[in-house]
Formats: sequence, C-alpha cells, structure tokens
Amino acid sequence: MHRLLGSVGAIALLASLPFSAVPTVAQTPDLSGEWTLSWETPRGDRTMDVALEQSEMTFTGTASTQMGDAPISEGSIEGDRVTFTLSMAMGGRGGGGGGQGRTIEQRFEGVLADGEITGDLTMSGMGGRGGGGGGGGERSFAFTMRRVEG
Repeated sequence: MHRLLGSVGAIALLASLPFSAVPTVAQTPDLSGEWTLSWETPRGDRTMDVALEQSEMTFTGTASTQMGDAPISEGSIEGDRVTFTLSMAMGGRGGGGGGQGRTIEQRFEGVLADGEITGDLTMSGMGGRGGGGGGGGERSFAFTMRRVEG
C-alpha cells in the first residue's frame, strides 16, 4: 500500500510540471529539393541552381554552374545552422599541354530562417594573377540560398 501511494505521488508530481520542463525532440528541417544560391563579388553577382538530398542531419547535392555540375559534400544541419562544401574544378588555361587545372573549395556556413539560408561563403584555392605559386588565396562573401517554389 505504501509503495502504491509513493507511485501515485510521483505521477502527480510529474503531471504538475509545466510542459516547458519536459524535454522535447526538435525536428530537423528538410533541405531536400531545389534551391537558388546567390552571392555578390567584386566582379558581379553570381547565381547557381542547387539540388539537395538530405538524410537525417546530413545532405549532399549538385550545383549547376557555368562550367558544369559541381558536387556538394560535407553538408550538415544542426538546429538552424547549415554547413556544406562545394568543389569546383577549374580547367587549365591555353591550348598547350601544360595547363594543370585546380579545384576551388567553397565552404558555406549559414543559418536557416523563413525558408532561406544566409551566411558566409569562404573560397580557397583562388590563387593570384601572374606569379608562380599554386594559388592558396582565400576570399569571403555573404551568400543567400532560397528554396525554389514549385
């Protein structure tokens, strides 16, 4: 009998707690689908179409660029924070046989709010003009990604 009263007391205590004290599991937003990615550079505005496929808290995808499709990797979403990498292969210059291509890595870190992702884009592997070196310069820009309605 004493054990029964203790159990009833515990249930009554739990029932009296406000709902905010009970932990809830936040649902991860689904980023799957078509998006438009844009950012401004000193050489003008850049825009590309992006297709994402999400599995739980990670995603991959493809960006359609002027130079062809580029893979999106290392995509993750934690709460409203979104990060991913876009790798673009740049071909060598000139028709001669010596033009080694390079890859430009673009790292996106943003926040999802109201159906769009805004944040910072950091490009590495940019290199400089006219010199020897293999190009390791970095540049940062603000970006916006908007879901394509349709």
